[in-house]
Order: sequence, then C-alpha cells, then structure tokens
Amino acid sequence: MLTREFYEGHQVRPGRLEAAIFRLAQPIRRLVGTRVDSEGIEGMPAEPVLLATNASHRHDFLLMRQVLLSRGVGSVVFSKPKNYHGLLGILVRQLGTIPLVSRGYLILSDFVSRWRRRPTEEEYRILRDHLDQGVGVPDREPFTSLMVTPREILGNRFVPSQEPWRECLRRLYREALARSLSLAREALQAGYHLHIYPQGTVAADAAPGRIGAVQIAWALGLPLVPAGLNGARDIFLGDSPAFFGGHGVVRFGRPYHLAQDLLPAEFVPFDPQHEERYRPRLQEATDELMRRIGSLLDESARGPEPGPSRGTRAFL
Repeated sequence: MLTREFYEGHQVRPGRLEAAIFRLAQPIRRLVGTRVDSEGIEGMPAEPVLLATNASHRHDFLLMRQVLLSRGVGSVVFSKPKNYHGLLGILVRQLGTIPLVSRGYLILSDFVSRWRRRPTEEEYRILRDHLDQGVGVPDREPFTSLMVTPREILGNRFVPSQEPWRECLRRLYREALARSLSLAREALQAGYHLHIYPQGTVAADAAPGRIGAVQIAWALGLPLVPAGLNGARDIFLGDSPAFFGGHGVVRFGRPYHLAQDLLPAEFVPFDPQHEERYRPRLQEATDELMRRIGSLLDESARGPEPGPSRGTRAFL
C-alpha cells in the first residue's frame, strides 16, 4: 500500500536493474525483429520537460524509455498505484517511477481493507459520487461502517468524530499528490525528464485526457512535449512486456508552455476544491494537449476502441 512510509523510502531514480534490462532487451529485439525509431526528437530541449503521450498498451512506456536511453537521456514515468503491488511492484520500483494516486485507488484501498473484498460497481459508484460531489450514502452496510468506524487508511488515522470520511479522503488525495510532486522535483534536480499519460489508462486515441498532466506541468514550471507512441500493439506479445516483432515509432511534437494566465498564483495543484473551481480551464488546456498528441499518431495507433471497462480493477 502507498503509505507515507512508502513515499519516504521510494527511490525515484532508476536503479541498476534498468540498465541491465535494456542491455538484455537489445539482442532480444534484434532476434525477434522489433525495431523502434524516433521522429522529431532533435527538437526536444536538453533541460527536463514533461513528456505527455498516448497510452495504447500497458507497457508502451518501454518504447519511450528505449528511445531516450539510446541517446543517453534519462526519464522517470508516472505510474498507477496498483503497479506497486505484488511481484510487479518490485520491478517497477527499480525502473524510475513516480506513483500517481487516484481517488479510485483511495476508495478501493479503504474498502478492501475494511471489508476484505472489492466493492461492487454499484457500491463503488455510490462512494465515488459521495467523494466527488458530496452525494449522500445509504444508511446501511457496507457504507455505515466506512463512515463511522475509526481505523487506519493507508497509514493515516481516521477519526470520524474529528473528520468526515469524505474530507479525510480528499485530504489524503491532496497529500499523496503533493508527495508525488516532491518526488518529481527530486527527479528534475537529477536531470531526468518526466513522462506521463494524460488519459490515465490504456485508451483509444479519442479518449479524453484527465487534468493531472496540466497541473503537474503548471506546478513544476515545465514545458510540455507531446509525443505519439505508435506501433506498440504490434510490438508486444499480448498484454505482456515481451517483444514480438513489429515496428514502433515515437514521434515527438514541438515543446510548448501553458498560458501564463491559465491559473492564479494561489492555485494549489490537486486540491479538490481548486480542481473543481478551475476545472473548465484545466480541461481546456488538457484538450489542447490531447489534440497535439493526436496529431502525432499513425492510423495503427488509433483505436480500436478499448474493450469493456475493467471497473474497480483499474485501480487495485
């Protein structure tokens, strides 16, 4: 679980395992005939930027990492919290990643910890509407216990008499993302580029972006570099990270800065109240970012539309 102790012990810089993995991958790629090229990378600034890409495959960040490493450029990628669990988490923590907590992850973590099962889709939607919009929850289980039982939530003490469940999770969301920004600053100081997926999950090219990438760029004062990851579906074997032939192209767009007047100086990134107040501006800037990414995609990277929603399994 992504507790405060997890963040304090997390090593944001890639470990030695990264270099070993990519050295091993080179002869394998040649053996199976996988080729990864880049276009437009010469226009990328030398100083750190926020690379924003489409997400067409669970492991397509490896294409970006390969292109950058082949030029001696390091990068760190923002990653879903669920990737830090189990055996996968041991590997992910060695590859240069920054956990990016979502509201869904907070809800799932607390529910599973309290009830030892996943919520149904209906239960999750009730809790999500309560968290996002303040909609009331039914006066019955499993909701009542969640609202009134003192306990630990991701290592933080929850005392209902002092702080309602909704306010507790909104605070934990803000604090977790503040820790992510702190890790990002650490990576920037070490000279690494940052890599993020604005859509937040594997999606068709037409799927809208979420407002997190814009907030990160604004908070860190970074130029955005849109990039299109093309060919990932032909490169990887199913949903695995194993190369299986194919030709990938990482196409870089021109760097640009967010408008100086996009947000007021007092804006607090990932503060739920501020996100709600300035959502139209944030979404407009996000839509522009997604348009730029879309212009860098081949037809092979467009669609097909993603399959049925994975529901709560997208978070945990």
